[in-house]
This record gives sequence, structure tokens and C-alpha cells, in this order.
Amino acid sequence: MIMQNLSARLVLLALLAIAVFSAMSLNSCKDKFITQAPDTIIHHDTIRTVPDTTRVVIHDTVDLDDSSVWVYRASGTTDDLVIVQFPDQNNGYIGGSHGIILGTANGGINWNTHNYLGTEGNGGTVIYGLSFLDLLTGWAVGDGNYVYHTIDGGFHWDSTLVNTTYFLRTTCFLDANNGFIGTSDPSVISTGPYPGPGHYGQIFATHNGGKNWTSTPIGSGGIMYIRFINSTNGVAIGRYGTAFWTSDGGTTWKPGTSDLPGGVLNKCVFTSANTGFAVGYIDTAHGVILRTDDAGHSWQTIRSTPFLLQGIATNGNGMVTACGWGGNISESTDGGTTWKESQIGTIRWIDVVYSSVDRTILVGKSGRIATRDK
Repeated sequence: MIMQNLSARLVLLALLAIAVFSAMSLNSCKDKFITQAPDTIIHHDTIRTVPDTTRVVIHDTVDLDDSSVWVYRASGTTDDLVIVQFPDQNNGYIGGSHGIILGTANGGINWNTHNYLGTEGNGGTVIYGLSFLDLLTGWAVGDGNYVYHTIDGGFHWDSTLVNTTYFLRTTCFLDANNGFIGTSDPSVISTGPYPGPGHYGQIFATHNGGKNWTSTPIGSGGIMYIRFINSTNGVAIGRYGTAFWTSDGGTTWKPGTSDLPGGVLNKCVFTSANTGFAVGYIDTAHGVILRTDDAGHSWQTIRSTPFLLQGIATNGNGMVTACGWGGNISESTDGGTTWKESQIGTIRWIDVVYSSVDRTILVGKSGRIATRDK
């Protein structure tokens, strides 16, 4: 009887743990700080060694628990994959070039094309921003002037025109009504110390699920990424080391500081209410990792890399992974205190996400996807 009661309790605790984890998202644009340990088993039968000695799995058949192994997953496309998000540990979405939207229902193992969005506008066709609240409801933005909305997991989308001539670079929804867009001026300036696009930006807000949008011009520096630490505190980062912050749910945005005035901040993630990490670059051969300990009010460079960095993610339990050009990865296993570089192939990794505490997913050029269980 004692053993039966103990077994019943263990089963109940396991079910509760799964339910709690499933109700939380590691990878929405609002950070969660949680600790959970799903299974660490990956399956494979053929290991190939790439030039940097990283082992890459080609097929899936045999159980193996080995954190040094990355698994290349079939995407079914050669389009560049630019942004990846998981509203829960099983369901995830990718946006990329030509407006492609991919979806998975098994934690990133298998992927299918859900749609191609008509993002044509301002000379580009790329999806740069995704924000899913759950497995059905999400928004997407890209090179055009439209915000796209789905309520069936990305198979069908409606669109709303935003009154701007700028690129739509990022979107973040806190709930079904309140969301934000960051924009970047597409005009290219070829002279001066910092040539290129993105010299000006805006932050748009909606309070009715994306039906209407109002803008807040923020001056110099296009907005590349918006992320919220919780429902009231958030950051917006981008060109010229731009770093804005809000403490009132996005009603007002205040200028912060960074020590990267000539560079671009691409993406950020928070490991606690105050501590976060951002990745960026000065040029294609000089990447940076920055840290904040005041909820994004100020950012300081803590590490430089000989390659451009584009994506960063955390598992909420000490792991922080950044990815970039040339197949390069910068990773910390102690919450950002120490970092180590590695290389997964040679293609350009554009974004990274944790679908669970133990599974890392990379997406990049030419439809490349890789996963690792750790």
C-alpha cells in the first residue's frame, strides 16, 4: 500500500511538472525565469565530423544522451531562416526569406511549411519578427508595411497596413490586445562614419490586437528587437547601439545607454529581472556580447568575437547561447560569467532558441536547422 501511494504521488508530481512547463514559454518576447528538466535523450545512427571536430547527427534511430552532438533537421526549403520562436516546448515557428513560415509540433524534430506571406515592400521579402502567444495565435512582420495575424497556427493570416515607410523589424505581443512593433529606416546612407540602412526608427503600439497602431518616433537608430522582462518592463534595441527601456508597459520609452555607438544591437534576452545579454556587431568581422544589470537601462560590452553575432537565447537555468556567422557559437553555462566559442559547420546561423530547458535549436542560411539535447 505504501509503495502504491508513493507511485501514485510520483506520477501526479510528474504530470504537474509537465503541465507547469507546458503553460510557460521560454521563447516568447516576454521572458520567463524557470527551472525544469525534460528528457535529455536524442536519437541517431550516423555521426559525421565537420572540420571543427563538432559531431553532427545525420539520421535518427538510436538512443544517445550526448550534449556534444548537434542534429541537422530537414526544413524542406533553401530559404534563409531568420527568426524562430516556441510558445511551448512542442510547438514552434520559423519566419524567413520570401515570407516563408515553418511550423513544428514535436519540439523542432520535424518541420513543415505553413505559408508564404506577401511581405513584398521596400525592396525585400523577409520575415524578421514573430510573436506567438500560444500554438494558434501569433503575429508576423517583415520588409513590407503589413502586420500579419493568425489564429490557426500560421496556416492562414490576415493583414493590417501600418502607416510607415520603414521596414518592420520586430514585433512583441504581451497578450491578445497589447503589442509593439519596431521599425528601421530602409534608406541607405553611403557616407559618414556609419554607412548603411537603419539610421532612424519608430516604436508602434496597439491595444486592440493589431487592428490599429500608433507610433512613437525615437530619433536616431532603427529598432531591431523589442523584448519584455515582464508585463511592465521592456527594452527596444538596434542601430547605433540604440537602447530604449520602459517601466510602464510601453506607454513611454526612455533612452538608455550602450558602449556600442557605431554598431548594431541585434537581439537580447534576460536571465533575471535585472540581468540580460545582447548580441550585436561593429562589422561582419567583429561581434560583441553586452550585459545589463539594471533591466536594460545601460549595456556594457563583456566579450568581443571575430565574427558577427545575430541571435541569443537562454534556457532559464544558466545556459546562454549566442550564434552568428561562419557557423560560430558563443556559449555560457554559468549564467553569462564565462563564455566559450565553438563552431557548428560553416554556414551563417541567424537565430537560436530553447524549445525546452534541454533542447537548443539553431536556424540559419539556406534552410539550415540544427538541434541539440543537453
